[in-house]
Amino acid sequence: MNNQGLFVKETAPKGVYIYTESGNLLLPKFWGLYENTEKPVAAAIIADRNLLVALEGSETSLVLLDWEKELKSAKFESFEDALKDDKGEEATTQLAEMGSPAALFCTNYQCGQIEASKWYLPTLADFQLMHDNKKVLDIALSICGGNAIEVYDYHWTSTRRYDKSHFILYWGDGYRSYTYQYYDNRVRPVSAFL
Repeated sequence: MNNQGLFVKETAPKGVYIYTESGNLLLPKFWGLYENTEKPVAAAIIADRNLLVALEGSETSLVLLDWEKELKSAKFESFEDALKDDKGEEATTQLAEMGSPAALFCTNYQCGQIEASKWYLPTLADFQLMHDNKKVLDIALSICGGNAIEVYDYHWTSTRRYDKSHFILYWGDGYRSYTYQYYDNRVRPVSAFL
């Protein structure tokens, strides 16, 4: 199926799309042709791995986890190793069970027919993929009624660095760092539901 920027997952070339409730993928520049008949659910990145990005992120910064709590998941000692983390859903589930405000924001996020449990806190690899497609991703989020990702804020990832710190990414320039879990940063849910 290829009709004026309209695709399904099986036929869509790599790129950034608007993912709709009917399961279609629309190139952002063609959104005006479909905005009256398609309901946006997320932005989608079709790449070596597919990712949905929530239309909305947290309006304020959120704590990842209280100081006295500690996530028991793999630790990544370098940025290179952290970019191999593919356990975002598992880490988010664990964090949510521990009362993490950031993880609960993701697991409680709802849009369209995607199950709330399918939204999770992105890994560093997820956020790097998002940043690699930053310009078109922010355009896709904005034109279909979502919010572009906050330029002047760091965002939490579910990728653990040390016992009580996680990797973060600054959306403006893609700077990667890590910080203590009790600090607050922005949150943008993602899903591999696609």
